[in-house]
Amino acid sequence: GYGGLFGKEGRAAIFAALKLGYRAIDTSEMNRNLMDVAWAWLKSGVPRDKIFFIAKIAPWHYGYEQTLKAFARQLHELRLEYVDLLLLQWPWVWDPGQKEWASEQWEKSSNWSATQKKGSWKALEELHGRGKARAIGVSNFTTGQMEGLLRWCD
Repeated sequence: GYGGLFGKEGRAAIFAALKLGYRAIDTSEMNRNLMDVAWAWLKSGVPRDKIFFIAKIAPWHYGYEQTLKAFARQLHELRLEYVDLLLLQWPWVWDPGQKEWASEQWEKSSNWSATQKKGSWKALEELHGRGKARAIGVSNFTTGQMEGLLRWCD
């Protein structure tokens, strides 16, 4: 994918991909290129209903209110009314300073983060119900982490 591309280089690559027939755009706040994605899409002339947009909530925005705010900001930056798929990006809650943590540190933080993840999942369910996300899910979760999340689903 084009995850690491942003700025002029990112806009050009995404624009070219759309012109070549790409019709799925997988975005993430972590890539710092949401406005570049919007620019390339709008410039391409491809109608909204012909592109499958995926958005992800970054782990430092977990929690009910934080998730709603982060998603509203993403929609604004992407110039969209809704996304086709909205995901929780990572199984643990963290901030940018924790990028270098070892796996043992992640495991120790998992109980603390359960409340934030549950709040985020509730926000995703609400956004789905309001038609802002046509489908919801997770990325980078193990089977066990998925089973834990399923206990919170409505």
